[in-house]
Amino acid sequence: MGSAHVRRLDLSSAIIAVSWCLLVIATGKIIVNYEDTRILSFPYSGEWLSTIHVFPVLQAIQTIPIRLALRGGAGDQEMGGTEPQTPAQIKAKKLIDEAWEAHSGGDSHEAERLFKAALREDPESTEAMTKLAMIYEFELVRYDDAEELYKRAMALAPDDVSMIYDYAVFLQERRKDYDAAEAQYQRALILSPNDPSVLNNYAVFLQECRNATEMAEEMFQKSLAAAPNSSTALCNYASFLENNRGDVDKAEAIYKQALDLEPNEPAALYNYAIFLEEVRQDHDGAEALYKRVLQVDAADTDALNNYGLLLQNVRHNYQAARKLYEQALEADPTDLAAVNNIGVLYEDSLQEYDKAEQYYQRALQIGPDDVTSLCNYGAFLKNVRGNDMRAAGLLDKARGLDPLLAERLIKAQDERVDEGQSTLSRAPSSNGVSDTWIPTSAKSS
Repeated sequence: MGSAHVRRLDLSSAIIAVSWCLLVIATGKIIVNYEDTRILSFPYSGEWLSTIHVFPVLQAIQTIPIRLALRGGAGDQEMGGTEPQTPAQIKAKKLIDEAWEAHSGGDSHEAERLFKAALREDPESTEAMTKLAMIYEFELVRYDDAEELYKRAMALAPDDVSMIYDYAVFLQERRKDYDAAEAQYQRALILSPNDPSVLNNYAVFLQECRNATEMAEEMFQKSLAAAPNSSTALCNYASFLENNRGDVDKAEAIYKQALDLEPNEPAALYNYAIFLEEVRQDHDGAEALYKRVLQVDAADTDALNNYGLLLQNVRHNYQAARKLYEQALEADPTDLAAVNNIGVLYEDSLQEYDKAEQYYQRALQIGPDDVTSLCNYGAFLKNVRGNDMRAAGLLDKARGLDPLLAERLIKAQDERVDEGQSTLSRAPSSNGVSDTWIPTSAKSS
């Protein structure tokens, strides 16, 4: 109903799977946020995330920010169709705006209540359905409820391209149903062959899920031909060149091009900061870019988390890192990345185990089906508390949700214990950073 609809996508699971495995072996823990993944960024409805959602990853003593591949909407597509006309539609629209205000204030449950109220007033509001679906997917981690709403919205607006690729990304990222996801991408491209957002997301899908490098590059180039000044598309392509082609010099030039176009665009700042940190080992340059993001938005949880990781793992300034994580939680109390980051900081860096456990428990209250939070707390219970039975229950649940990721995490943690390198006795490396890194992304996790 008059608001731009946009999304983000995580980059290559093929690359992420390998990188996660290496990084987990190096550090023993992984921390991922939703939205997701949180999720990364084009703005969603102009508000969802106005910046790339860089998922901070992995923590033990060393942590690395995961670079996010931008999942992007075009920004000019409308969510929800026509403007409200009837009294019920007008009331529903008011409730939707209030719900979004509650979401922006970090109160996802109040947002849920208001969106449901809007749908009682206007049961055919696709705007309310889609926004509530995203809250279920990214904030509350209720995938069945999210999918039901996506399907309801698509039944009402079957040719809405933004909804189709939103659902494609959901199938790809949450359900791991790649054939169904690809069918939705192709359907969207039939309806809108030159849509830069669909092309961009499909390119990421092709590399991530099909390992179709040549076709992925073709889609990236088509996306840039359609939107040559899109910093999101430029960052995704730069990440592709860096990670899949090994052309770091060309990748850096494109990151700089994105920043030349939009000097204060958080997505470009994030990705280039991580490039400097992980590829060039330019920690001062990376820190300067994180600070620039926070100058644009002092409550940007992604920048707060990533800057906190740098302070923790490179500067070894644990108290300053903790303050940044706490600022992220003040901005968004449901931020899984910040909750997990503080938990690992207390466990591995400060060795305050009771506080660590409180944060691990809080992470599971926020996202009870989050595999990385399950593995983090499961490893803590096993290695710190010696509670093997309870740990096994959490780890078995993680295996049931995502067997591949869970087994990699569990195996890496077991290998560390076998080598006598438990999370309790590790010291920082000489440079505080693992020599592996993980790709890029954007949301709207």
